[in-house]
Amino acid sequence: TTDGGVFYTTKPNDNGYIFDACNTGLATFTMNHLGQHPTEDAILYCGTQDNGGLCYLGDEAWTYVSGGDSGYFVVNWYNPYQVLDTYTYATIRHSNNGSQYESFGVYYTIPLAEGEACLFYAPLVGTSYHPTLLKTNPSVAEQEANLVAFGSERPWISNDFGETWQSIPTNT
Repeated sequence: TTDGGVFYTTKPNDNGYIFDACNTGLATFTMNHLGQHPTEDAILYCGTQDNGGLCYLGDEAWTYVSGGDSGYFVVNWYNPYQVLDTYTYATIRHSNNGSQYESFGVYYTIPLAEGEACLFYAPLVGTSYHPTLLKTNPSVAEQEANLVAFGSERPWISNDFGETWQSIPTNT
C-alpha cells in the first residue's frame, strides 16, 4: 500500500517493474490538511501527498485542482474564487478559480533567508470570515480577507493574498 493505492507482486525477485495495481474502483491518498470554503459548507479543499490538491463540490468524485504535493488551503472570504495552496517548503500556489481542474497556475515564493528552516508542508492561514464587516465596510473587509500568514521558523505576512511577503515585525 502506498499513497497512490494498493499494488501487489508475484515476482518479488525479478528485475524491472514487478508490481500490478489493484486500484480499480479504489480511491486512496494521504490527506495532509483540509481547507473549508468560508461561506459554502459543502465545499472543501484538501492537500494530499503526491496526489495534488483536491476540491469537494458535493459530487461523488473530488476535483483535481493542483498537481504534485499539496498542503494547506486558504480561501479568500471576500472573493472566494481566490484560493491559495501550499506546495512544498516556501512555495504558495494561487488560483482565480480554485474549484476548477488544475487551476493553480501562479506560484509565489516566500523569500526565506539562506538556511531558514521550513516544514515540507509549511502552515498557511487566512483571517476568519467576518460577515458583519463585509456588510458594513466592504473596503476594510477586502483588506482583511487579503491578509494571510505563513510559518517558517518565523512568521511571514502578506497583505495582498500571497503576492508579496514580509516577516514580522521588521522583516528580519
